[in-house]
Amino acid sequence: MEYELEEFFKPNNDLNSKDGIARAFRLLRYATGMNRKELSDYLHIPYNTMRDWEQGQRSMPPYVFELIFYRLLYEKKFINNRVGGRFG
Repeated sequence: MEYELEEFFKPNNDLNSKDGIARAFRLLRYATGMNRKELSDYLHIPYNTMRDWEQGQRSMPPYVFELIFYRLLYEKKFINNRVGGRFG
């Protein structure tokens, strides 16, 4: 299955809604090839917090999503070269 993060940076997607950011964060993690535990350890974010963000049980502030995205992009953690090519 292929996931494209580019979809979440188009104007018709709402990163301010709890469901929208939960979906975007799930796809962000999938694009790294890491499981939740690996990504939570890598980012030093509690596992339960990440799980709650992904399941939409807790709201992630949009600026946190952007900071995580740029850190992963800068440190070249995406397995899909198109993501890095598009934004990097």
